[in-house]
Amino acid sequence: MLPDDEKTITVARRTKKNLDFIYACKARNEDVEELTQLLNSMLGMVICIREDYFADSHYSWQEIEQLHLTSWRPKLKLTGKLASPQSPKLQQINSFSQLVTKLRHGFAHNCFEFISL
Repeated sequence: MLPDDEKTITVARRTKKNLDFIYACKARNEDVEELTQLLNSMLGMVICIREDYFADSHYSWQEIEQLHLTSWRPKLKLTGKLASPQSPKLQQINSFSQLVTKLRHGFAHNCFEFISL
């Protein structure tokens, strides 16, 4: 399959097109919901990435580093919070594959909160 034919690439291109449209509308002071667009786009990308590349597979953080898929960001140690009485359902994410799967489940099952700053 050619990269241009992949659904994930198509979704990414369409998401970028929508983002450009939202930025243009926002510049004209039109009422657009950029956060809603971000959430919808995030869900679509996470699902596409999981299904196209990670379904039934396991990639560790080390393998992702070796594939140079993290060169775009500064070297960060990714850690998660441990379960606590306030958040008993928190789970440690031990691999990249788990992160993608948990993100997909979190968005798909509406397990996130809006926090205003």
